[in-house]
Amino acid sequence: MKKIFVMSSLLLVLTAALSSVSYSKSSNEIKYSGTLIALPCTVEPSEQNDWIDFGQNINTKDLYDGLRIDKEIEFYLKDCDTSLGNNISAKFTGNATTDGLLNVDPVSEAAGIVIGLETMSGKPLPINGTKVEPVYPIKNGDMTVTLRSYLIGDAQAIENKTMKPGWFYATLTYTLVYE
Repeated sequence: MKKIFVMSSLLLVLTAALSSVSYSKSSNEIKYSGTLIALPCTVEPSEQNDWIDFGQNINTKDLYDGLRIDKEIEFYLKDCDTSLGNNISAKFTGNATTDGLLNVDPVSEAAGIVIGLETMSGKPLPINGTKVEPVYPIKNGDMTVTLRSYLIGDAQAIENKTMKPGWFYATLTYTLVYE
């Protein structure tokens, strides 16, 4: 008798489940929405400086003495169309000091060094700054925007003599802004 009751209960549960399925509404429709925009320039990721190598012969003594090591960064913009925008600027974000210099990543062996950014004319570009600058006029066709990055000893590390040699990485994110 127990066996029949269990089977009857199972049959009743299955019947209830199937009947609720047959009354539910079935839909296989997905709706999408968004805004299509046209950017004035195309950024070719394969041609960007996604790796800046300051070299292997950086002497901490030179950095203590105020030496600065410079490397240019070039942003290659293709197929620019001035009918879609007239100016381009960039915003840089990363793990920065209070004065807008980029700290090395915590996994780095080296310590007491920072990386700065500036225009080719020497105007500082603070990391995590609120202003998005400099502003460059867009030219039709392909164009290159060149900035300078530089490696220096951190002021506090120089003062306290706590600079540490070794390999290092620093991560910087940029966002291009079109006007």
